[in-house]
Amino acid sequence: MLDGGAFALLGATMAPGFDFADYEAADREALIAAYPNFAERIARLCGLQQL
Repeated sequence: MLDGGAFALLGATMAPGFDFADYEAADREALIAAYPNFAERIARLCGLQQL
């Protein structure tokens, strides 16, 4: 997302068929723990200004 952006559009294409019961969204803290070098980007993409 660009700095100052208010929203992001996300899309996902699934094959074979998609079932929301099987969907699991990413966990922000787990992503930051796994990829600390990208913490600021993860926070920005999650709509957070700072950690």
